[in-house]
Amino acid sequence: MVTVAGVPQAPLDSYTTPATTTLRFSSAPANGVGISVRYLDKEAQSGAAAAEEWANKTSGPVTGATEYSAKYYAQSIAGNAATATQQSAAAAASASASATSASQSATSATASANSATQSQSYMNQAQGYAAAAGGSSVAPQVFTGNGSATDFVLSTAASSVHKLIVTVNYVVQDSLDAYVLVNSGATLRFTSAPAASARIVVRYI
Repeated sequence: MVTVAGVPQAPLDSYTTPATTTLRFSSAPANGVGISVRYLDKEAQSGAAAAEEWANKTSGPVTGATEYSAKYYAQSIAGNAATATQQSAAAAASASASATSASQSATSATASANSATQSQSYMNQAQGYAAAAGGSSVAPQVFTGNGSATDFVLSTAASSVHKLIVTVNYVVQDSLDAYVLVNSGATLRFTSAPAASARIVVRYI
């Protein structure tokens, strides 16, 4: 292809090639204009080679400077998709584990509530049986000795030491000499301070 001042020239009309190395214009180009000669067969060969190289890059393994190939981007997208799939699976597994844990917690809470309800029911029954038998319905009190305290305040005043059963570390105390009631029966006073950490239980009868 021949151009003069950027304008394509018509073969035979504007120029001929009497020899393989000679270009002859039918009219002499003006002084100073640019003349461009392009060999189309060479460009076609170059284009074919480039196309073949591109085909090799996109169909073969991705190596070297082939980051511009379609195959590279396809592989990159596939890798990202695989990573996203793994992350999605991990998130789903985590959500499932959380749901299972929440369900187990709810079950445990329900069981605890049922147990508390049953315990209260048993206590109510015991108090009812005690009242029916002529005993007291007042719940027992538990104290812990510190080695020096002798007075322990009762939740319900007792009318007599004979209305109480007092144990210290599971040993029943003698109501005649181990303790007395003061403050109108609202305070239990030991004649000797129970030992530190001693378990003191007061039951009403």
